[in-house]
Amino acid sequence: MKRGRLKLLKVLPACVILFLVMTGFSMLFPLMPEVGLRLGGSALVLGMVISSYPMGQFIASPFWSRFMAYLPIRLWLFTGIAGYSINTIAFVITDSAVLLSMMRFAGGILASLVLVFTPSIIRGILADMPSTFSYGIYGGTIGMGMTIGPVITAILHNYFEFEDIFKISALVPILVSIPLIFLIPEVNASKLKSREHGNLASFEKLIVFSSFMQTFIIINLQSILMFYLRKVAGWDTYHIAITMFINGVIASLSQLIVGRTNILKPITMLKLSIFVLIPGFLLIPINNSFEFLIVLLGIISSISSFSYPAILTLLTEGISEPEVISYFVGINNSAMSLARILGPPIHGAIFDINSLLPFYFSAFLSLTLLIILCFYYRKNKTKKSQLESQ
Repeated sequence: MKRGRLKLLKVLPACVILFLVMTGFSMLFPLMPEVGLRLGGSALVLGMVISSYPMGQFIASPFWSRFMAYLPIRLWLFTGIAGYSINTIAFVITDSAVLLSMMRFAGGILASLVLVFTPSIIRGILADMPSTFSYGIYGGTIGMGMTIGPVITAILHNYFEFEDIFKISALVPILVSIPLIFLIPEVNASKLKSREHGNLASFEKLIVFSSFMQTFIIINLQSILMFYLRKVAGWDTYHIAITMFINGVIASLSQLIVGRTNILKPITMLKLSIFVLIPGFLLIPINNSFEFLIVLLGIISSISSFSYPAILTLLTEGISEPEVISYFVGINNSAMSLARILGPPIHGAIFDINSLLPFYFSAFLSLTLLIILCFYYRKNKTKKSQLESQ
């Protein structure tokens, strides 16, 4: 027990850095409408600025693992934090949408270092614990940071000017992280060979595809649902913010708990996380009351959040090399970034046709994804058993 607590303390600096970066990143969300107005009020221009950051992550995430062995992990992490600060301070430096997009794109490329290498650090320290626990800590830390950020912005907005919040968001994570970086143990990474990992196996492709699709579907909850509640259901900003905060906390804690208890197999966790979306999306339009939806969304968030630790565990099962873990995490993060780029405009276009259509569409996609996953997982399992018996 004592040894386990000591290991958790060793993980803490990496988790705090990850939490600070994600908190600072999510602090920008409530500021985006004002940014859009300052850029001329065009939704297209604002969309270009917002999508430039995940576009940088989408391109860079799969490749960083190849360079892990060339520099100390602490230097890589510092570069990633600096990239995040570039992405944030850009809003203070320029009012040009093109320059802002370019800076956020560059920031996204560098900031992806933190998301790609942190799981390797956590997994390396907690090597004798279940993988789902390590990745549950990783996913839970991201989720908690994404949840806390908008709340901090709401508080700071009462005391600071608009530009000052960007400065705080950019500088605090990097200043606090500098001393923490020296507490992170060095990772003994090797040069990633172009070997079998150059091409994903069929099972790995299936898991990455599941990650992409599920992120694409859940984006609906994060963007279109909130717009639906404001425009159609008539909710005020306070109730929407409370709903987002509660669901974010529930999702983060669920990842930690399910990973710690280790009572479910990773593939079962993944199937459950997809299954819950089917009735969840179908039930959302039935009742728009705050009481009903806060319970329903809490259930959806608690179970759908199983997917992240499950996917990373399935991709890295039996792997101990940090550079290979980072490779798979990078591939997965790239798939998720692509889903975040494509999801909002597609769901938004469907919403413009009919406000209920995105929910039925998401339920259909969830059912289709679950069928594909079950079919191909069983097929892969049968093929694997046949090879072992030969």
